[in-house]
Order: sequence, then structure tokens, then C-alpha cells
Amino acid sequence: MTRTKRCEICGEMFECGLEDGDCWCGSVFVPPERLELLSRLAKDCVCRKCLTGGD
Repeated sequence: MTRTKRCEICGEMFECGLEDGDCWCGSVFVPPERLELLSRLAKDCVCRKCLTGGD
């Protein structure tokens, strides 16, 4: 089951499947420095754009 969440950084709505253990974010490589930054900016999941730093 996926849940719709709002990114704490940019406000974009996105689907999260973490409760099922099969979310899109599990297949995305995020450098440790970026994870550290994100952990200071958000307490919950963030959208793909904010997670990857992409446009």
C-alpha cells in the first residue's frame, strides 16, 4: 500500500511505499553527504527531486 505524502522541503506531493518495504527510494543512490544534509532539513520522506538533487 502506498501513501501520498508531501515533501517537507519543496511541498511536492509524491507516493511513498515504505510501509510495504518496496518504495522507489530504495533503488536510488544518495551520497552520504546529501543524506546528512537532508536529515537536517526533513524528518520524514522527501520527493525524488529533493532526494536526488535533480531538476
